Amino acid sequence: MKFETDRRTRGEQRVLACLLQRNQSLLHCAGLIPRHFSHDQHGMIFAAIRVLIAQGVVADPQSVLAFLCDAWPRNHWSADYLHMLADLPVRPSNCGYYAMVMFEELP
Repeated sequence: MKFETDRRTRGEQRVLACLLQRNQSLLHCAGLIPRHFSHDQHGMIFAAIRVLIAQGVVADPQSVLAFLCDAWPRNHWSADYLHMLADLPVRPSNCGYYAMVMFEELP
């Protein structure tokens, strides 16, 4: 999966990385919803993470991939992309900052 390298996209990826590394990071971006993501697949990944956390399931690349394949079976989901997100060098405590970056370039 290849995305642009603009600041907003990088912010989206870093929010997802924070959540995959430490599920409690959701507290730092509680107002964020899937439609805030400019890339539909990022929004779907975020939705999956939120549902899993709400169900008390650890949202890691494996559980998120399983959820995505069940919820949206027609989409092509990449385990490699989810693992790449989980391996990004981020600080989960900065999740709120990365979420703010997503909105910097909005008109």
